[in-house]
Amino acid sequence: MRQYPLILLFLSLAGIAPAQNAYQAAANRLAAEPSLKNGSLSISVVDVESGKLLASYEPERSLSPASNLKVLTTASALALLGPDYRFQTQLEYDGALSAEGQLSGNLYLTGYGDPTLGSPLLEGATPLEPLMERLRMAVQQAGIRRIDGAVSGDASAFGSNSSEGSWQWEDMGNYYGAGAWALNLHENLHYLHFQQQGQLGAIPPIVGAEPEIPGLQFVNEVVSAARGTGDNAYIFGAPYQFNRYVRGTIPVGTGIFTIKGSIPDPPLLAAQRLRQSLAKVGIIASAASSRLDGQPGERRQLYTHYSPPLSLIVKRANMESVNLYCEAM
Repeated sequence: MRQYPLILLFLSLAGIAPAQNAYQAAANRLAAEPSLKNGSLSISVVDVESGKLLASYEPERSLSPASNLKVLTTASALALLGPDYRFQTQLEYDGALSAEGQLSGNLYLTGYGDPTLGSPLLEGATPLEPLMERLRMAVQQAGIRRIDGAVSGDASAFGSNSSEGSWQWEDMGNYYGAGAWALNLHENLHYLHFQQQGQLGAIPPIVGAEPEIPGLQFVNEVVSAARGTGDNAYIFGAPYQFNRYVRGTIPVGTGIFTIKGSIPDPPLLAAQRLRQSLAKVGIIASAASSRLDGQPGERRQLYTHYSPPLSLIVKRANMESVNLYCEAM
């Protein structure tokens, strides 16, 4: 896109002596860019200390800012929390722990908004399986051998409303429309794999999903389109809905074609994965559950997991336009 160098040039003028004509000249050059002739453009550059208008181009025009607002969200987070801030996730338990290692109570994975927990995509984040290993080791080191209670994903810090009511139905089932909980997992996304077919109009079967999400079912209405048409498949489903429809097209071919969807209930999945990890070493819990509201009672802390620094989270949020990161901030 040719407009990016001009945008960078315009932003770079912030490091030059604030001559108003220089800012205005940059705004004029951007407004004259041929690639924008059929678009809508509005520019207003204001000195935040003096309130002086430095440059403008149709400043009163209303626009849909879309992901440009991520800059405001991330800038606010950096200003309020600092670049070295790290989200915390606590591993806790309640009830009584006997000398023999029997926990008569519940084990909690308590979240406080970390959008990178178990992330497979952010450099420096702990991926899902290594994360579960760390949590399992903390339980073992505490001497817990059996749990007469549940493993619970506690997302009560944010409540149950993970997404706004105005979000579009066609977005919520896809990875970019995943909601934000106090306890997120795997960036609240899953991968859905199709076996491509060689015939136009054929239905490509679903051959796998990862991470595995217990109870998640798909009605596959995807058909095969012409080679090179790309990903035009959409997953339909809202938070907490485990029956989902997949509609649209993927191209013909002979390989595996992957799309990304949203996880219906990340706090519950976190509890299920931790329960499964504990079962591998013989630590059995009676159930897995999620907790979305109420005040926690007295608990004892076993382990604290820290996210990568906020500076890295902000960088990926802006460079790759990650909706979840900004929703969590």
